[in-house]
Amino acid sequence: MPDPAEGAPVVYLPERVDRRMRLGPFPSVRDALKFLCWAAAGAVLATWLPLGFWLPFPIVGFAVAVGRVDGESADERMVRWVRFRWIRLRPGVGVSPRAVPRVQGPIARRSDGRYLAAVRTDGVPLAYRPPDDLAGLFDRFRDVLRGVSGALVLRAYSVPVDAAPMLPRTADGAPSLAPARAGYTELVRVLCLRRRARRVDLFLLSENATAEGGRRVRERARALADGLATLAVGPTVLEGRALGAAVSAAGWNLTPPDP
Repeated sequence: MPDPAEGAPVVYLPERVDRRMRLGPFPSVRDALKFLCWAAAGAVLATWLPLGFWLPFPIVGFAVAVGRVDGESADERMVRWVRFRWIRLRPGVGVSPRAVPRVQGPIARRSDGRYLAAVRTDGVPLAYRPPDDLAGLFDRFRDVLRGVSGALVLRAYSVPVDAAPMLPRTADGAPSLAPARAGYTELVRVLCLRRRARRVDLFLLSENATAEGGRRVRERARALADGLATLAVGPTVLEGRALGAAVSAAGWNLTPPDP
């Protein structure tokens, strides 16, 4: 047991290797370049404007380069705010409602007459799975693909995470908790806007344009969904409007299927 008179051991930590290099009063070289850009812009204007118009430029440039609010400069906060607004205004993956063709049932018909069906699944998180689990998952997925007959087209993309299941109900809690509930709701929505989920659409095409080909492609879609259910990816056989939107997003032209 160490002697208390000697005091606690002291461990010296090295400086961070990723820290920004200061340049005089400026927090980093980039901030010094910001100041120089502001000063240069004022100098250019001073060539045909009175000298008094040049003075605010270096003052504002120095304030932008040196000033920090919660560790961020004014221009960095502005860029982050613009990105946040762009994410909120950016539409999700898909097609506009006017572009969605009318489709009835679980099959659609392409312009060339061949029938198709679609199965939609979510992604599978693989980052922290043990090697044996990954190997078993790969083997099951290989068996599912081998069991599919005919043409199969996969379309993988990402969509914003749906915040609705994680939002609190407005009727829950006392009225005094309304401000906290509103703040939590906004936080969840912002986080979901910045997160995206994997989605995969699997399209099955019929061998021909006959009614028998349409019946077979419907059966193949149901069998594929049953096989994917063993992988815990939540397969869904698309029907109606959802099927029309998925096929249009894939770039195919459709005609209404036979009744």
